[in-house]
Amino acid sequence: MLTNVFPTPSTRKSRPDPFYFRWGFTGVALCIISGFLLAATFPPFNQTWLAWFALVPLLLALRWSEDVRDWPHFSGWLTGMVFFTSTLWWIGNVTIPGMLVLMVYLSLYPAAWAFCVRHCALQGPAWESQWAILKNAAGAACVWVTLEWLRGWLLTGFGWNNIGLAGRGNWLVMQLAALGGVNLIAWLIVFVNCLIAQGIEQLRAVLFREEKLRFFYEFSFALLTVVLAFVGGHFTVQYYSPKGEGRPLIFACLQGNVPRDNGTGETVMPAIKPGEPVTTPQPLNLSETDIYQRYMGMAAEAGTYGPDIIIWPECTSNMDLSLAAAAITARSRAWQIVGTMVMRPKLHNAAMWLNPHDTSFQLYYKANLVPFGEFVPFGDWLPALRDFIPINTDFVAGTGPALFELVRPNRAGNGIEKIRLTPLICFEDTLPEFVNKAARLNPDLLVNITNDNWFDGTPGSEMHLVNSIFRTVENNMPMIRCANSGISAFIDRKGKVVFPADSKGRLAAPLTQGVFGGTAHLHPPQITLYRRFGEWIVLISAVVAFMLMFHARLYPYKQ
Repeated sequence: MLTNVFPTPSTRKSRPDPFYFRWGFTGVALCIISGFLLAATFPPFNQTWLAWFALVPLLLALRWSEDVRDWPHFSGWLTGMVFFTSTLWWIGNVTIPGMLVLMVYLSLYPAAWAFCVRHCALQGPAWESQWAILKNAAGAACVWVTLEWLRGWLLTGFGWNNIGLAGRGNWLVMQLAALGGVNLIAWLIVFVNCLIAQGIEQLRAVLFREEKLRFFYEFSFALLTVVLAFVGGHFTVQYYSPKGEGRPLIFACLQGNVPRDNGTGETVMPAIKPGEPVTTPQPLNLSETDIYQRYMGMAAEAGTYGPDIIIWPECTSNMDLSLAAAAITARSRAWQIVGTMVMRPKLHNAAMWLNPHDTSFQLYYKANLVPFGEFVPFGDWLPALRDFIPINTDFVAGTGPALFELVRPNRAGNGIEKIRLTPLICFEDTLPEFVNKAARLNPDLLVNITNDNWFDGTPGSEMHLVNSIFRTVENNMPMIRCANSGISAFIDRKGKVVFPADSKGRLAAPLTQGVFGGTAHLHPPQITLYRRFGEWIVLISAVVAFMLMFHARLYPYKQ
């Protein structure tokens, strides 16, 4: 028999306890409260401080509610459904059935966590010793982090809205991502939640005279953990701080704000068919002509500001590439990244790197495709799925990250210097391990091009930005984001978001059209602990979680 993270009533004095909830409604309400508290840490509310105790109601429900104790997996699933539906409902703009299926699936991970905490995390009363208190909290945190990593990997993965993203609310805590990524911060947050829950449980026992009054180690450990997080973040900042001003790079982001349906009532999709060669110099339908001409005009405007690099968002051209390169470079003598779609011989979502000194170009093919957005999983085996998903042709993934080089005269004027950058397309900037792999190519800068117009004014565009911020801290590397409908931004190596401005002084914002530019100061990136060792916290958490559950199976607690 496996046992729970909290002690059961049989380990206490034998007496009626009026504080235990006998009705399932109260336990269910606590699960729902946890879901809403987690959701409140994300856009549009951004109350990140709530994450440090958002899981406490769920943990208390697992202890206090008889019905929840009997169905821990359902309680975790309910919390997950409330959380994910409250934060990711905007996916329904693309497909409502797909959104509902995704919500049900993602909620299985908090369900599994609640099950493990209730049945197989640890054994014995929490207050047997200070060691037991820490062991309970650490075991639950290890299980959570392991499941979060699985959520971002299994079945192509969807790791958005990791609880560790709440660390962005404190600049010092955010810097810990340079040591262990966003999952290290997630571990700390869940650890503190479990300590607080155990402290409240002990307080309840004292109030009902089941235990004698003693020092509350649980709350002390929670406070100490937060203080150590601040101190660790401070020293991390000092260690990885760059020296000097760095090399200036003037950039311009083209934010065309082309609507999802371009005013036609139909979603703008590429008119490329399988096997059709892309040889015509003209865009392939009227709506694409309007898009292309809008961005060509904006590129010409950006060229008048004298930038080093002009960045187009994702999928703004599907012309023949050699002809497009000649037309675009004729408008400006800056290096340019252009989001495009190419058929070589299959359909790719690509970034084209244009040399301003000739018509040569380099291509990066997006390596991580969006399920049900760019391809239909198992579509060849289950053709009926395509009747529900509006995708005529599947995109094909590229092989991995690429490196582009920008060559310009150096500041002394007696030679040349090279700036190396790595392109990321769409949601690739939210994938920690992929960006870590890209960072090992040793670029000076990350550049993300995305569309985001299908968010249609929802919190989705801000959610995308929030999920990408930690990539700069993890790898000590700045990022420029260019989005068709927002949010274009510059993120420095410490995670600070700076919104570029247009010629009228307007800052980049969702659903805003303009040429937004600024100056980035680039320093040689330092190799962080996360960049060198990747998701080491996940590996340790997985081993610890397995050992604790295996121990619980071999040596069940005798109640």
